[in-house]
Amino acid sequence: MSLNTNRPRAIVVAGLAVIVGVGCWVLRAPSSGAIEPAKPKAKDTAAPGGETLKSLLKERLATARTLVDLTSREYKNGGVAFLKVHQAMMVLHRAELDVCESDRERIAVHERMVATAKELEKTVEELARASEAAQSDLLQAKLSRLEAQIALERARTR
Repeated sequence: MSLNTNRPRAIVVAGLAVIVGVGCWVLRAPSSGAIEPAKPKAKDTAAPGGETLKSLLKERLATARTLVDLTSREYKNGGVAFLKVHQAMMVLHRAELDVCESDRERIAVHERMVATAKELEKTVEELARASEAAQSDLLQAKLSRLEAQIALERARTR
């Protein structure tokens, strides 16, 4: 049995395009095209108000953004699997949640997480129909979406 490898690749590329689009919308930072790793501050002292924690959270967010950018480019060049991009996006969303200062901001991040999970589920469904993804992958994608939706609903009821 010979499977056409171009069709599944096209499906995954289309799914990635949506996820990368969501990622670009999330990042909102102008990109110079070069990967710049997060830079730790030279000296960070613990001050009232948790300045050390805030600094670490911001550094984690910057690192997650760099990871999304890098994995997206690597995927486009065939260097990593599609799921790596999804995982990077979810890491970014969790980092964003930790720097949110209001319920409104948290809900917006949860909504982006749901959108990312829905796109993954859609892509895996298409791959499963083409016998290019296992049923366990489909169930894992569904669980990811359900967890994101549950977290969103919990955030809305707080």
